[in-house]
Amino acid sequence: MVVNDNSTDRTTEIVKDYSLRFENVKLVSLEDEPPSGWVDKSWAIWNGVQNPTREVLIFFDADVEPERNAVQILLSLHSLQGGLISVWPYQRFEKFYEHLGMVSNLMAIYASNNFEFLKMKPSGAFGQSL
Repeated sequence: MVVNDNSTDRTTEIVKDYSLRFENVKLVSLEDEPPSGWVDKSWAIWNGVQNPTREVLIFFDADVEPERNAVQILLSLHSLQGGLISVWPYQRFEKFYEHLGMVSNLMAIYASNNFEFLKMKPSGAFGQSL
């Protein structure tokens, strides 16, 4: 399932091409702005989980480039550990200013106690892959 939240790229065309080659490819198109109180990513995820087709859901942000076997790795981790898995795979930055977001990303991870070396129980999840 791909949630296209008003993107201006070729998402719709790419998903349609995949749907001709693979079974069970679904496109959810969000053409309106999110309602008050919602932000883009959380609104897209919410709409994606409304009609799941499988028991396990994996979310990849559009700007990540996961390894070829990323889904198998995530499913193996889920099988071993269960629960929510949050990872930060390679993220493609196309514009200089996108690099500046790294500071706020690291602050969010720190605030959620998601640094394993601190041995504290995480209080949330953060990542371009959930």
